[in-house]
Amino acid sequence: MPPFASATPFPVPATSASRPVPESCWTEWPRAGEAAGVTFRRLAERIAATRATVVALFVYGAVDRAGEREAALRAGWGEVNFPVTWIECAACDGAELAGVQALGWHGTAVERLRVGGRVVGSVADDGAARHLWLGGVAPRALMLPKAAQVQQMFAEAELALDLAGFELGDVVRTWFYNDDILAWYGDFNRVRTAHYAGVRWRSGSLPASTGIGARNRTGAALEVAGRAWRPKGGTRC
Repeated sequence: MPPFASATPFPVPATSASRPVPESCWTEWPRAGEAAGVTFRRLAERIAATRATVVALFVYGAVDRAGEREAALRAGWGEVNFPVTWIECAACDGAELAGVQALGWHGTAVERLRVGGRVVGSVADDGAARHLWLGGVAPRALMLPKAAQVQQMFAEAELALDLAGFELGDVVRTWFYNDDILAWYGDFNRVRTAHYAGVRWRSGSLPASTGIGARNRTGAALEVAGRAWRPKGGTRC
């Protein structure tokens, strides 16, 4: 899982010598016997107190009865107009929710990116660079072989990037959540390697990446979240 600390700024590339990116993150987890909606509400209130805008949410918990879980999120949070990456992670006490991590942005307006009627990204501009957070990106045709689902997932991700004015080469971080990852990691890595071939990465190297074995709420072979960064003028890092 992403190593986000609770309610502390997390280091990302500076946009100038003196001004860091205004980004923070928060972690919450359910108290004993607490309903998921209460946990979501507590986190929403903590973030609202800082006047930050949520740009991405990571939810770790049961993916069975996903509709009920999403209803709890809406009940606790209100309008959910940011990308959500919801993957399976068993709680030690058997609760339906293990924990929640949120990324927030301070100071400048945030635009939402929709694909197929669903929010999959958040875009912010700090004057020196544009920033994109992607989340919950997954293939749509679940009957396809897993390798083909990876190809479709990349197509969905690149569509989102293009709509936001980014390219694949602008991606600096990815989190791949693969169902039963060890059983087919070779196929996944083969497709990813082929897709990355020839890409001119803005950072000069492949994106930092984590592969995690976990089911997702749609039953797809995998789901991905990511971070892209594009300085004004299109210069390299």
